Order: sequence, then structure tokens, then C-alpha cells
Amino acid sequence: MTRESDRLLVIEERITDDSPLSFDLEMMVQLGGCNRTDEEYRSLFAAAGFALTRIIPLGSGSAMGIFEGVPV
Repeated sequence: MTRESDRLLVIEERITDDSPLSFDLEMMVQLGGCNRTDEEYRSLFAAAGFALTRIIPLGSGSAMGIFEGVPV
């Protein structure tokens, strides 16, 4: 059962158009994965039954962000 106040928060490194390619390279080499774009997060949230409602950057110059979703 979901409530109107329910939220899903994911804190992750964001990939933007001006992100260096080294972000993806580091993730693939060190952890066997890759960073995702905002649109890829939107798709992941939708597949899990959530709507991505906003992306909150964490500080000036930081690549980190909070992805906020609500149940649909």
C-alpha cells in the first residue's frame, strides 16, 4: 500500500552532456558497470513503478545528484 507522501530517493553520480568520459570508464573498470543518464534513470524508475519527479544536483560543480520518484 502506498501513501501520497511516499518517495524513492537515489543518490548517484549524474552524467550530463559535459561530463568527462572518464566517469563511465572508471565505473566500468572498477565496478563492472556504467553511470546512467537522467533519461536512463527515468526509464529505470518507470520499470519499477515510479515516476521520476525531480533531480536535485548536490552542490556547485558536483556530479552527484538526488533522483526523487513517486509511486505511480
